[in-house]
Amino acid sequence: DAIEFAVTPRDFGRIAAQTAKQVVVQRIREETGMQAASGQQVKTSFRVASGYGLVTHLCLQSTRRLPADYGCVCTIPDYIGMLLTSRKSPLMHTSMAASLGFYDVRNNCFDRAALEAVSIDTAILPQVTEQIEVLGTFRGIPVMTAIGDNQASFLGSVGLREGVPLIN
Repeated sequence: DAIEFAVTPRDFGRIAAQTAKQVVVQRIREETGMQAASGQQVKTSFRVASGYGLVTHLCLQSTRRLPADYGCVCTIPDYIGMLLTSRKSPLMHTSMAASLGFYDVRNNCFDRAALEAVSIDTAILPQVTEQIEVLGTFRGIPVMTAIGDNQASFLGSVGLREGVPLIN
């Protein structure tokens, strides 16, 4: 006669979690970001990493994981500005637009031809401004367009005006 019972090693959970994580990370790299980033570079003259917003959009689009009702791409600070001011669409400063990728900094615009070459619908692009503008107000306080980290660091170090907070 034989008696069977399962024996689980003491650190099985940690080993299993590490192995699962490695498998998931590798699969994500294979199916999304790395392929999308390198694939778009072949089709366009832009070198962008997998962390850029429009490359993420491209990954989600290619794997059919975009929400059905999305309207426009923007950064998190721009989205927060929309929420605070009840705007229906983002107004993005050029320094933030560049962080999405596919942005021509010399001409201050997205490279629509490059985006079309990788099958991204340019209708999803946000409105871009070179000026720091008022988006609206939140409880009577003006909310301005978000600016890039380098710009915010500079303005934070030299100051804007006395009593005006810069939140980044």
